[in-house]
Amino acid sequence: MTEKDSISRLDALEEKINHAVGLAEIRNLINRYLFCLENGDVKGIASCFAMEDPEVSLELGRGKYQGKKEIMDFYDQRVEIGRMGGAIVEHGAAAPCVEIAGDGKTARVSLFSPGFKCLSQAGSEAWDMGRYYVELTATKDGWKFWHLQWIVVAEGDTCYGWLTQNRSYLKECEYPLLDEACKAEELVRPSDCFVDYYKPDEINKFLPEPPMPYETWDGYGVRRDTRGY
Repeated sequence: MTEKDSISRLDALEEKINHAVGLAEIRNLINRYLFCLENGDVKGIASCFAMEDPEVSLELGRGKYQGKKEIMDFYDQRVEIGRMGGAIVEHGAAAPCVEIAGDGKTARVSLFSPGFKCLSQAGSEAWDMGRYYVELTATKDGWKFWHLQWIVVAEGDTCYGWLTQNRSYLKECEYPLLDEACKAEELVRPSDCFVDYYKPDEINKFLPEPPMPYETWDGYGVRRDTRGY
């Protein structure tokens, strides 16, 4: 083997090692975020986002939060709700599919997140089946969330399921004490509160699809795959 061949093989090995390390860091970041979310650790949640990037965003069925202030306003009041007596929320991370761009600057992730939640004071206990679609950016402090989407697939009362009541979250939205906890202007709620992707009488499109290999971020995935535009 020539010196040139050895250098080439070492370069290829280094690239594979860096890729493997990146995959491990991204999966760990996702799990850390979910633990911080369930524990009401706002500081920990914030550490998962590229907060210094003006394009950082969080998108839910009720709307999009862009920039550090809007995102932190959302998490601050959600934690206040989560500390009410009898409140519990738990979501897992299943089947994460991770693609790191060829240039190593960004990454895309899709994953299932089955879970449950309860706000006993509002008489709400529900199965909450959703998915995440995330675009990440490589920062000097490691991988961080750049664009995070939470997509509700199906949600329903635990005693009935989502066929009987596809939007049990309305119980929480109508609970009067939430208006005292949710002071952020961004939480002006639409009538259905969430856009649920599950339809009991239609062929369901299971979005988002796993990200495909890509060379550099082109603005494509986060919108067209999950929102249809």
